[in-house]
Amino acid sequence: MRVAAASGIQFVTTTLTPLATNTYGTGLLIKDAIERGARQIILGLGGSGTVDGGAGILRALGYRFWAADGQELAMTGADLSRVTKIDDRHVLPQLAEVSFISAADVTNPLTGPNGAAKIFGPQKGLPVAQIQVHDAALAHYMTVAAGAVSAHEGDGAAGGIGFALRYFLHARVCSGFQLLAEMSNLKTKVAQANLVISGEGQVDDQSFMGKVPIQLSQLAQAAGKSCYLLVGRQKGANETFAKQGVTAVLPIVDQVMTLDQAMAQGPANLERMADRLARIISQS
Repeated sequence: MRVAAASGIQFVTTTLTPLATNTYGTGLLIKDAIERGARQIILGLGGSGTVDGGAGILRALGYRFWAADGQELAMTGADLSRVTKIDDRHVLPQLAEVSFISAADVTNPLTGPNGAAKIFGPQKGLPVAQIQVHDAALAHYMTVAAGAVSAHEGDGAAGGIGFALRYFLHARVCSGFQLLAEMSNLKTKVAQANLVISGEGQVDDQSFMGKVPIQLSQLAQAAGKSCYLLVGRQKGANETFAKQGVTAVLPIVDQVMTLDQAMAQGPANLERMADRLARIISQS
């Protein structure tokens, strides 16, 4: 199950930002799976558009969150700083029988300079003026839940869902890339391939924090294979990517356009770049 299916960045708008949204929809999907008999759930922590510390998921599973004035909170991002009590008396009974695997490729903690709000908040639509405030709100939420703020690796994945899965649902944390690589025998397939092609909406400094395209390029590098990244946007020097095994980063946008236009024309842009790359490779 992938977080992006119900709580993805594709749903972010000027009004649907992390301050107004949460991961409740992902929680409903988990609840439905459990009620249908699932007893092991692997949750892929990627592509989220929320920064709620996973509180929405917990609400869908029966946890209740209260403010100091006795008001029950919906736990959107704006509610994180208001919570003073978390009640687990009404959690889904079957939850005790379910094991969770948190599949994430980032190691960021929930809060701090490398936390969910500061590193991932802006790309999810969190207003710049709110980043520091939201980081403090996440720290408050973590303190209410766990008694103190910690810098546990992976807690900041998918806007803090990593924390909720680890602390409340006792999830086993593993690398999403490594999990899929083992299941698909990826190392052998890369070794047998002529070249490797991957991609990302945007590659930047975050890409070097364990994200899939760079892990794949490192695998290609170890196998002596070329690796091309087809991306919507590149930030960072080519030399930096080359050191990680990337032969070339190829932005697919080939003319001046707005972000909305780039999103709408994404498939056509990607097809044109793939055609150009194929022609280059065929002549090399």
